[in-house]
Amino acid sequence: MKFSKSLLLGLSFVALFGCSAGVEEKKEALATAQTERLALTGLRIESVQKLRESDTSLHTITSKTYTLFACFKESALGKRVQYKKFTISGIDFPAEVKESTVEGCITWDENVTMD
Repeated sequence: MKFSKSLLLGLSFVALFGCSAGVEEKKEALATAQTERLALTGLRIESVQKLRESDTSLHTITSKTYTLFACFKESALGKRVQYKKFTISGIDFPAEVKESTVEGCITWDENVTMD
């Protein structure tokens, strides 16, 4: 009797760990499928602002701020990605969360310093 209880307990643990591994694999596959469904429909620079040093006679440009504009749609259905949150990050750029508009577009600013 004690052997059968131990066997049942062991099989329960094996089944439990086997099921949890399958769930993690499915979550990763779903996350990959969701990111592959997006298509970039437009990318452009909206504006450029130049910052200059005013104390020199040459008024040297010290940095530029670019306002970028990107639009997305679901590649499978062709629908705009409306009111969804996007995280924008990069090198020397803090992560920033933006929400897409009714057109499926987001805008953000990037500052480039000049030497």
